[in-house]
Amino acid sequence: MVSLKFFTLIVTLTLSCDLAANERVKVENMQVKRVGGSGDLVIEVFFIIDNSIYNKWMGYYDNNKDKTIDMLRYHFAHLADGVDQKYRTIDDRQHTYSIKLIGFYIADTPNKVPFIENNKINDETLNMNAALESLLIWVKDNVKTSDNPNKIIPVFDMAVLFTSYETNNFINGIAYRGTVCSTRAAAVVKDYYIMTAVYEAYAKNNNYHTFSPCTRFNFENHTKYLDQTGQNCMSKSNMSRKAEDTSGYLKEAMGLKYSPDFHCEMRLGKGHKFCTPGVSGHADMCREVYCFDPQTKGCAPIGPAFAGSSCGDKMWCMDKKCVQDDRAPAVTDAKNNLDPCIYGDAPNLFHESDYSYTCEEVALDKRKWCPIAKNNCCKTCKGF
Repeated sequence: MVSLKFFTLIVTLTLSCDLAANERVKVENMQVKRVGGSGDLVIEVFFIIDNSIYNKWMGYYDNNKDKTIDMLRYHFAHLADGVDQKYRTIDDRQHTYSIKLIGFYIADTPNKVPFIENNKINDETLNMNAALESLLIWVKDNVKTSDNPNKIIPVFDMAVLFTSYETNNFINGIAYRGTVCSTRAAAVVKDYYIMTAVYEAYAKNNNYHTFSPCTRFNFENHTKYLDQTGQNCMSKSNMSRKAEDTSGYLKEAMGLKYSPDFHCEMRLGKGHKFCTPGVSGHADMCREVYCFDPQTKGCAPIGPAFAGSSCGDKMWCMDKKCVQDDRAPAVTDAKNNLDPCIYGDAPNLFHESDYSYTCEEVALDKRKWCPIAKNNCCKTCKGF
């Protein structure tokens, strides 16, 4: 078993660069869609979102259950789409690969995730190894079959469980190597790495998770092995499972749905806010978003802004760049005048040569502070 971020976790489930060319993982056969090696291959993924994540997001949306579930589906639909975009860059001599989300299981109560509840070390910590083993048993008992069509889980090629619990041994993700198309094709991932995955998924020019020649070679070898043993479950040409309809969620870019403040809160927790650039420098957020830490009063980087984040008038972030686009929102005030103060006052403490200030302090004495603070405190000092 391995610990790793979400993208490489899925890659490892299919096969791993650590797996020798002649080393095979024993698999238990699931539903086989095809025997043979031609055509596009699709890995059908089922997402399981545990109660700890559900409760966290209920806090974001004022305990509105319908809104929480809708936003969880929106968020994870974009995650699946981003991973799919990465997988489409893999090509061997015979196949192309993609990811298809076939369903969600969102646990709104703890009793719906016994594989979590029975493996907690304490109220905050999860034994991830034990949770994975329990998950495999639970999935096997609850997957739909011809004999039990009323079970709650559709047939899948792999399942991914997301949790916000702290984990033992500093493990952030866990799975068995080479288990795609088997009953052991499951993974457990800590939710901090969900955000990392989303950022990386939409940073198309980020080479951190491009696939090496070794990985591509192993994809080809492992797929050939599945073909030869009659265990290839990934054929697109003979696929009968119904995909989750995420088209409505994917119409709206994440940067239009989530404010930079919300980016920071999701990534770092309550109280963290976007360190706004004031009236200039918005293009920089496309490469790196900085978040305010309420403890240190300083700013720390978390990665690039989501695609669609506004970085100027009719401009938004795409592929780590601020680009002009007529579809991007206009940056205007209530009187329809151009307003460069896109995200308001910066929350952090500013240090000058012989003094320091916050925008809250500036608001108490605008006449004194605004001449020197109007860029950072653009909302408070508007008109000065």
